[in-house]
Amino acid sequence: WKTVGVFESKYRTRHPELAARTFFGAGYIYVNIAKETNDTKAWADVAKHYEKYLKNYSKVKALHEQVQAHVFIGDSYRSLKKPDNAKAETAYRKALAIFDANGIEKVAENKDKAAMLNAAAKARYYVAEKDFQAFASIKFPDYKPEKEVPKTIEKWWNDKIGEEKAKKEKELIKYLRLLAR
Repeated sequence: WKTVGVFESKYRTRHPELAARTFFGAGYIYVNIAKETNDTKAWADVAKHYEKYLKNYSKVKALHEQVQAHVFIGDSYRSLKKPDNAKAETAYRKALAIFDANGIEKVAENKDKAAMLNAAAKARYYVAEKDFQAFASIKFPDYKPEKEVPKTIEKWWNDKIGEEKAKKEKELIKYLRLLAR
């Protein structure tokens, strides 16, 4: 680490892109140790390292590294002994914000694009997983097949979409049935 620190201090102002890439790459050591040991302290070190990277080198505009850094931070918060899912989601959403702002088009190298796509896919998965869990927790009324929509389900649906939209929907269904004849 001393070598990385010396390199960073000498080149941060003269060659910030090179210093950023070196500092970012050094973080993989933390990531590999954390993955192998699954130790809470190692995961905390991952978050600390990449938060420092984002603080010091976000002006370099290495967007592929920024997306990956946010994902590593999110992974570290998820992997703590007591996972902090809120902070993990925030980190994943920051990664997606960079990616969704046409970040991929601003990356020149194909290998960097691939790394960015991989990190963004992982972030999108964890954000979608949380959204799916929220959806799965919705309680639907019991349904028994009938010729008409049961009143309990119709009431539930009308409450969800609003009275005005429900009236329009009923009219549309009425016309669709006429056309189907």
